[in-house]
Amino acid sequence: MERARAEVRRKADSIADPRRRERFLNAVPLNQSLFADVPSESDDPAATVRDQGDARTQG
Repeated sequence: MERARAEVRRKADSIADPRRRERFLNAVPLNQSLFADVPSESDDPAATVRDQGDARTQG
């Protein structure tokens, strides 16, 4: 599971546009499943998974 998450994070890191990155992380069903049990460090429900280069996910 961690290897799959790492690959999704790596791919997300390569997406420069924040909206496209967010859509990749949050609208792709497999990606949603991979991160469903990972707690968010943000109270913002629109925040992406952490460490994606998005200011909302940096803690």
